[in-house]
Amino acid sequence: GNAILPAREEDMKVRYIYDGAKIQKMPTGLLEVFTQPMVRRILPTVVAEMFRAKREGGGDESVYSFVARRFSPRVAEDFLGAVAVGIYCADIRKLSVQCCFPILAELEAKHGSVVRGLLFPSRGENTPADQPRPDVSIPAGVYTFRHGMEELIHGLRKAVCQHHNTTLHYGTPPERLELRGDGRVGVHAGARVLEADH
Repeated sequence: GNAILPAREEDMKVRYIYDGAKIQKMPTGLLEVFTQPMVRRILPTVVAEMFRAKREGGGDESVYSFVARRFSPRVAEDFLGAVAVGIYCADIRKLSVQCCFPILAELEAKHGSVVRGLLFPSRGENTPADQPRPDVSIPAGVYTFRHGMEELIHGLRKAVCQHHNTTLHYGTPPERLELRGDGRVGVHAGARVLEADH
């Protein structure tokens, strides 16, 4: 059968983050918000956010700066940090909140608070939950392999080895490159020097 399988819809809703030296499940519903120890720990911070003054002057800021200012550094690191790494594979101190999470900046600008904006949207205003949902008849955009991620490695190796001018070297991490006058490159890997022209 096909080695690539679409992920099940129920599996795509479940997210985990590493917190407190163990894997923690993120809440998938309102009830779990009040039963997950990790989330209960930050509820006072979430409530306090509703009463913090909004930043005046506008302008962009990093995701970390925004979330640490509105909530706390811990919420920024443990929650938004985990989300941003999963999506952008980048440091939240270097990501723009306006570009990556514009809804957060919009809620503060319009309502003075992210939480207030989510709980009490203005009449006629769409909340994130109101956004159009993807057509479930379209195949999911998240996939997995029937026998695990190892299948990806085997597939890449097979594709590369089909080229007659390609050789794979295992267990030889490159240490430095030597640019030569004839346009070739010497790749120093331990006691070996591999030559390449592209």
